[in-house]
Amino acid sequence: RGTISATVISPDPARADGWSTALFVLGADKGIPIIEKEKSIQTMMMTSGMEIRYSSGMPHNTHFTQRR
Repeated sequence: RGTISATVISPDPARADGWSTALFVLGADKGIPIIEKEKSIQTMMMTSGMEIRYSSGMPHNTHFTQRR
């Protein structure tokens, strides 16, 4: 499954941007376990199958909004 979106929350915007790109390339299965080791970073990712995956610190009421 491919990744169609990787959203990262971090106190440092440049770090969030870098991690977002890395996670997009790695995909959720490989990327989220790495993020779990980073205490100040959280992620929410969407797969090509429209599955939303969260790191453990990301609030699960966070969601994507699709424009029509």
